[in-house]
Amino acid sequence: TSIYGWDIGTNLALLLKNIIAVEKKYFVDIGNLNPEFLVYFKELKPILKSGKINAMTIPLISASNKIILLSGKRFKINDFKVFLNWMEDYCPNIRLNINSIIGYPHETISDFQETLKFIFKYLRANLIFEIYTYKDIYFSESYRLKNKVKEKEITRRVGILRETVRLSFDKSLAKNLAIIDTRFIK
Repeated sequence: TSIYGWDIGTNLALLLKNIIAVEKKYFVDIGNLNPEFLVYFKELKPILKSGKINAMTIPLISASNKIILLSGKRFKINDFKVFLNWMEDYCPNIRLNINSIIGYPHETISDFQETLKFIFKYLRANLIFEIYTYKDIYFSESYRLKNKVKEKEITRRVGILRETVRLSFDKSLAKNLAIIDTRFIK
C-alpha cells in the first residue's frame, strides 16, 4: 500500500488527501500498510486527524532492526515508535492492527525479546497485535534466507509469549493480542 503511485508520480498521502476531501459520511480502513509509509508521515498527519480514517493494518514483522532489514523493509523501529506515540496522542480512535512474526529467519532470542518488549509496551485498547509463527512459503522473500529458526524453538517462543501474557499482562487487553500458529495451516 505505501508504494502506491510511485510509478505514476503520486503517493499514498495524496490519494488519501483526495479521498478524505469527499464531503460524505464514511470511514476508511487501510489494509496491509507497509511501514515504509513513514516517509509520508508529515503529509499523513492531517489526514489521520481528519476523523475519516477508521483503522490501519501494518505488517511490522519484528521490533528488531536486524530482522526488519532482513525482511527487505527500509525503516527503523524507532521511527515506528514515534508514529505509535503520535497516534496515541493525536488519533487515539484509529484502530491499529500490527502484524508481527515469531521465528523469522535469523531471529535470535534477543530479537524475539525486543519484539516481546515492544508488544507489551505499546499494547492498548485501540492497538491489536496479531502474532504469527513463521512459515516457509516457496517464492516468498524469506524463503531464500538461511538460518531458519527451528520448529522446536518457535514452539518454545510461542510458549514464552503465552506465559508472559498469563503472568504479567493487563487481562482487560487480552482480547487485543492474538497468536496465530501458521505452521500447521496448509
